[in-house]
Amino acid sequence: MIKNKKFTLILIALFLGTVYYYSFSFIYKETTQKLIAQQVETSKNQASLIAKFLEKQLANGASKEQVRNDFQSSIENSATTTSFVCMFDDTGKEICHPNKAKIGKILAENNSVITNISNPELIQNFKTSILKKQNVGGLRQLKNYSEVVYLNPVKNSNWIVASHASIARFKTIFDDLKLKLSFLFILIWLVSSLVIYFFLENIQSNNLKKIKALNNKIAKQHLADLQAINTQIKNTTSTKALFSDRFLAERKGQLIPVYTVAIAFIYTENKMSYIVNHTGEIASINISLEDLFQNLDPKQFYRASRKVIVAIKAIKKIEKYGTTQLRVITNPEADFAIIISKAKLTDFKKWIGNK
Repeated sequence: MIKNKKFTLILIALFLGTVYYYSFSFIYKETTQKLIAQQVETSKNQASLIAKFLEKQLANGASKEQVRNDFQSSIENSATTTSFVCMFDDTGKEICHPNKAKIGKILAENNSVITNISNPELIQNFKTSILKKQNVGGLRQLKNYSEVVYLNPVKNSNWIVASHASIARFKTIFDDLKLKLSFLFILIWLVSSLVIYFFLENIQSNNLKKIKALNNKIAKQHLADLQAINTQIKNTTSTKALFSDRFLAERKGQLIPVYTVAIAFIYTENKMSYIVNHTGEIASINISLEDLFQNLDPKQFYRASRKVIVAIKAIKKIEKYGTTQLRVITNPEADFAIIISKAKLTDFKKWIGNK
């Protein structure tokens, strides 16, 4: 009887171990692919924004040489360890890069390939994509390096903007997720095995079928709990990848990076968005307020109205405005009144209180 119990316990432990292993493997694979896919989308938005900006400058009559030189000045000497932008011409020659030593170099035919994230079987040669001026992106594989890249041609020119992002910065997120899933896998597997063993030792054999049914119910509940935990982990880590930490804007005819931590508020006027930093400097950006807000952390920024986005760190004080509204005073102070309407009062107070 004891031998039969031990044999049954081993079979159930092996079965549970197999189910948990494949379940966790699936969850981990899906989560990592979604994180990389979100980075591709971020790179796409960055490349598209820069390409449109360069196109607008050319359309406004600026010479190609001037536009190229201004773009090179704006990216020169910027860090390339995590993400950066550069530009090629349609021969595969590098014409703008943070590292000036790379300018003028032509890509080799076998330099690298781009793999589509949603369809891994779709693989394209990196240089060929540039020569064909394709709007394409995915996981780029070089000899000893992998990165997320997105190519976006500049209309009415022979330029192609390339936005690069190293996936090495995701390693910490991936390792943390894998560690947590592995720990849960071992814990649940051991607990399930011990629970089964306890019931087998303390309940008569005629109740074995009931015990198996109860164990299956427990196992399903554990998997559901694990999926809920994984969803929470995924939402936490995805948030870090989803929101932009900087935007490319224009100030006094020059392209400059504006970091989100430096933003006090953003407003729109005459279909143009303007970013005001904590020192009162203003930069313009050709992105709608709606699209900007989608790329900002909602814990740090609030859409006060159709015209204004305000940062929590810029709020100096809040005053009553009439009987049903509030007025937000910022530092630096805006040239216009930032009013919280009656319809937004509850949501705004909740946002303030959760900070």
